[in-house]
Amino acid sequence: MLYNIPKNLSFFRFKKFPEYKKVLMTNITWDWIIVWEKQFNKIIKWDLSKSLEIKLEKNWFLKTEDNKKNIIKAYRNKHGYLSYGPTLHIISLTKWCNLNCIYCHSKAIWKDVDKYHLTKEIADKYIKIILTSKSSMLTIEFQWWEPTLNWDVLTYIVNQINKQKKDKKINFTTTTNLFYMPDEKIKFLLENNFKINISVDWSNLIHNKNRPAVNWKNSFENLKENLKRVRYFEKKYKKELITWWIAVITRYSLAYPKELAQTYKELWLHFILTKYLDWLWKSEYIKDYIWYKMKDFIDFYKKYLDEIWNINNNWYKLIDGFVHIFIKKILWKTNPWYVDLQNPCGASIWQVAYDWDGKIYTCDEWRTIEGGIFSLWDYTKINDVKDIVQNETTSIMSNCSCLESNVCDMCAYQPYCWTCPIHNYINFGEIFVDIRKTPRHKFNNFLQNFVFKKEITKDKNRLKMFKNWLK
Repeated sequence: MLYNIPKNLSFFRFKKFPEYKKVLMTNITWDWIIVWEKQFNKIIKWDLSKSLEIKLEKNWFLKTEDNKKNIIKAYRNKHGYLSYGPTLHIISLTKWCNLNCIYCHSKAIWKDVDKYHLTKEIADKYIKIILTSKSSMLTIEFQWWEPTLNWDVLTYIVNQINKQKKDKKINFTTTTNLFYMPDEKIKFLLENNFKINISVDWSNLIHNKNRPAVNWKNSFENLKENLKRVRYFEKKYKKELITWWIAVITRYSLAYPKELAQTYKELWLHFILTKYLDWLWKSEYIKDYIWYKMKDFIDFYKKYLDEIWNINNNWYKLIDGFVHIFIKKILWKTNPWYVDLQNPCGASIWQVAYDWDGKIYTCDEWRTIEGGIFSLWDYTKINDVKDIVQNETTSIMSNCSCLESNVCDMCAYQPYCWTCPIHNYINFGEIFVDIRKTPRHKFNNFLQNFVFKKEITKDKNRLKMFKNWLK
């Protein structure tokens, strides 16, 4: 049956929840409403009560002369990152690592390590390129493999950027395993206003199995001892150094969802990003021992979230990172600027990755693949951020990660979701894929169902917890 849809009804997507006899409607400004099935049928037939018409207009599902400009402005703000140029610049300082994680996504080096360090000569060129960015605020992240093992170059880059930054605001961050962190390093990081991300995969039983040290020392005990000293200096400097904690779940971890959440509480952590295992590098070779299906991970995650709920219900604030990202998008209707959850993805547009050997890539995910398929160029042939943004590879990445070009464009969750070309290539050998087949789609769908069902069922207690997380 065909209906005459009025011109002032904004474009929307919808998802039915038959078990609740309700329908979710979303639009391009990330606004949403939940209506009864009967009300939805009336909207389609354009048989509106005054109250339903007011509800539609209030949430920008109806265009009026008064709200058109606001709708355009809101849509532009949600995608503002597209016009800033790359603001996240990820620098790999070395290919050396002091851990031998069983799920490592890259090939770490443990011999002749000096050959695999970023040099000051290449670092100088990276600094020059980064500071050509038109953005007034930049983040420099030192990442993969273990950046603190090339400490001289890390401090050199920080000092040079501080000298040359002029009126730019620079945020420094690093991802570290916290295995070796003496006092002088902690002081330097705090004095230069660093933020650090750390991986912890639960207690001795799992962490040491997932993330063993090269020298066979107890990596979890090392982490705990270094964490104590970091906390000491945080209090002394009155600054927060650690902001993100990351856990990667292997098959060994699946049996311990409650213990995992409780470990974070025992370590006095408040924000954790719990990630499923990617089929990359080393994890591919031993997948028979550590691999699992996405269904297994989601079953684990449900129990894990229940335990986080219990912890929060007992007056301790423990935030799940992925749920936090989605409630910002859904409940606050704002872009949290999480680089991996953009449409199109932030490759070359929002972030750029600079390797230790002078090669420049679209994003940090490239390291999961050997070869130059996602490279932009090398440092000798790029002189300006403009060369990166206007690169053909950047254009291709933007095109294939744009959800409007995919089957996702029909989904009610499209405004809040994303796809990763590199993960699509890893899993399917192509960058254009039916996203519904990908593991990330299944996980994102689970998380968004989780958040919206709390709204549909009017789960006041969980919604109150979400609001507390957003403070």
